Amino acid sequence: MYLLIILSFIAWGMALIGLCSRRDIDVHSKISWLVVILVFHGIGAILYFLFSSNREPEDLDSTDDIYAPTTCMQCGSEIPAGKDTCDNCKWSYKA
Repeated sequence: MYLLIILSFIAWGMALIGLCSRRDIDVHSKISWLVVILVFHGIGAILYFLFSSNREPEDLDSTDDIYAPTTCMQCGSEIPAGKDTCDNCKWSYKA
């Protein structure tokens, strides 16, 4: 009986720490999961581990879409799709 209570508190703490450290979900989803975890305690933690999409945050370079037009940060003109350098001021968003 005591072991079940201790495991419940451990799962609860792990769920809260995991939820707070996630960057891949928006604030509204975090608040919703926080309510579920706090209201349903051990069962809420189990629900969080089972039904939340625990995926690693994507690398920023892998989400960089050079195939869509973007705005130059220096002069404000549009950088055409597929290019990484502004034609007007030669500013580039790549290092």
